[in-house]
Amino acid sequence: ITLIARGTFWRRDSLRALVWITAFGSLVSIFYFAVMVFQLKTFCTYCIGVDVVNWTSLALVLFLKPELRSGPVIDFQKWKSFIGILAASFIIVAIGFKGLDASQFDSVKADALAEEILKSPVLSLQTQGDRLGFGSLNAPITLVEFSDFQCPFCRLGAQSLHAVLNRYPDQVRVIFKNFPLDGSCNRKVEHSMHPYACAAAKSAQCANQQHQFGAVYEKFFEEQDRFARGQFERMTEESGVDIRAMKICLEDPATLVAVQKDIEEAIALGVQSTPTFFINGHKVEGALNPPVWAVLIDKILNKK
Repeated sequence: ITLIARGTFWRRDSLRALVWITAFGSLVSIFYFAVMVFQLKTFCTYCIGVDVVNWTSLALVLFLKPELRSGPVIDFQKWKSFIGILAASFIIVAIGFKGLDASQFDSVKADALAEEILKSPVLSLQTQGDRLGFGSLNAPITLVEFSDFQCPFCRLGAQSLHAVLNRYPDQVRVIFKNFPLDGSCNRKVEHSMHPYACAAAKSAQCANQQHQFGAVYEKFFEEQDRFARGQFERMTEESGVDIRAMKICLEDPATLVAVQKDIEEAIALGVQSTPTFFINGHKVEGALNPPVWAVLIDKILNKK
């Protein structure tokens, strides 16, 4: 539309069309921004970027002073061919977004992967007691997650699990277990890959004592890049924990023992990398896409 507006013959009508389109986009951006702030309580950098583009586009069009009230009415006869081109463009964009949709994951491959996982041996894990995690204690499916708060792939795994819990709030219980790739607490790691991972693991244990594990879990994964900037303690404080109680807990030898207990269990189970999951005892290596988790969970539920 902007290119067409370069011609004097089309300028007035093109600017009018741009006002309505950019205004609609800006309203949608305001709605979803409100969802991020008040409902999700977390921010998507890509989404905010799209919002800025929408709002900036509207501002630029208004800066060009479109004639919304004055001037002749829109000549719809002149716009017949243009509307056809615009409609075709929207269809192409819609098809493109559909191809990017994660829900369009190859169902045949997802089904085959799920079957392969369910054919693997069922291993025994410690799931009782005051464990770190989310979901209903009476859920028919228990998903154990061995993870490292500084691991980028673990962050992807956490995002996938968030989608899983939203879809199966009463059917899936997630138990978090620490496997930091940090030699200061993990005997299997010779060279520390993530220097803050052991400290983060201990902090998660202590946060759980204050019933703040969920807040710390989300903060550490959502703002993972702040570890490298030396903002570890500030991240913990921003999660809402009592810092004085946290420091006492971190100095307690029992906290390190609890982390190392998770590590030893992971070693015994043959965990080699993070994230590694166990769904009702079946081993899953790596971060699966939400559609694959959905296929896997549905298969388990249908067998019960």
